[in-house]
Amino acid sequence: MKKYIYDILNIMNAKIFLTVFGGLTLISIGWFYIDAFNSLRSFADTTSSYSHTGSQGDIISKTAQFAAVGDVLVHDTIYQDAQTETGYRFAPMFAPVKSEIQKADIAIANQETPVTNDYSQLAGYPRFNAPRDILRDLKTTGFSVINLANNHALDQGVAGLQETIKHTQNFNLTYLGTHTSKKDRNRVRTVSKNTITFAFRGYTYGTNGLSLPEDKSYMINEIENADFKSDISQAREKADVVVISLHFGNQYQTRPTQSQKELVKTLADYGADIILGHHPHVIQPMERIETDRSNDTLVAYSLGNFLADQRGTERNIGGILTLDIQKTPQGIELQNPAFTPTRIVRKTSKAPQKQFRIVPLRDASEYGVTDADTWMTTISERVAPIPTR
Repeated sequence: MKKYIYDILNIMNAKIFLTVFGGLTLISIGWFYIDAFNSLRSFADTTSSYSHTGSQGDIISKTAQFAAVGDVLVHDTIYQDAQTETGYRFAPMFAPVKSEIQKADIAIANQETPVTNDYSQLAGYPRFNAPRDILRDLKTTGFSVINLANNHALDQGVAGLQETIKHTQNFNLTYLGTHTSKKDRNRVRTVSKNTITFAFRGYTYGTNGLSLPEDKSYMINEIENADFKSDISQAREKADVVVISLHFGNQYQTRPTQSQKELVKTLADYGADIILGHHPHVIQPMERIETDRSNDTLVAYSLGNFLADQRGTERNIGGILTLDIQKTPQGIELQNPAFTPTRIVRKTSKAPQKQFRIVPLRDASEYGVTDADTWMTTISERVAPIPTR
């Protein structure tokens, strides 16, 4: 009997041993796989973080090309020249410089005249109203951003401004400087290319004595009432590059005023990376302003007339400012700035019927311009140290 009991106890001890040993083995195997899984997950997390950081530019720098032109001032002679049986075609006017614009990832123009879909309401100077087709053809030429804050913004009143904004939206153009509501006024305009985000703000010195109703004062950014520090701070939070468009300065003067220089210095200190000037209708100097950021601020005080019909050679010269924006671990860098002067030409053998063309100034002699070389030298000296081409 005792032997039988001992046998039972031995069997039970063996089972307990096997159970405990097996359990410990399973636990050990389980911990092994858990540890391996955690190691793999840690590696995956590290790799994911590394890749994400790389996409921000820590490993591989990103570059986007930016282009800007001056005033698009649609006089009646220009839209009459663009008239067809079914509407208006401005695209041929831009054709000689289209390839230059389309090289850029982002291109901006100052649309200085209101636009309308009602062809019976078209008008030239002094209260402009242009066919909306101009926006379509700016878009097909390669422009994606349009400044609307200028002294002609209210030429057709509040209704005209609202219609102009509507057409920019319909053509999928980013508009700046004007707004549809208070909420829209606070919305930072941003465009992203090649992982680089650009923020845009536009302002004008005034609107030729025309004023907005008090309850619609939000519709146009005016320099006098602007809170630049807050606006640029908000833009910096949402973008890598802050671009400011200023409609300011004295018409037909080739040099900026002291107050203009002081203003752009203030905006550079606040965080503006690129400052684009409009309104004088002639080319003014360009300069770099040193900042405590990784890049200097590039300023073009006036880019002249891109498309217009004004008297005098100076008022028929504009240009295309281009530069590469590189995003690096330290921030952004403005690289390879260059300026391509342009000339508005008319009545040439290359355009016997459709008279207006925008051509590179270096090629203007082919269109009958006899002083192109002289003006290339003049403009090159004026915008130095930015090289011309």
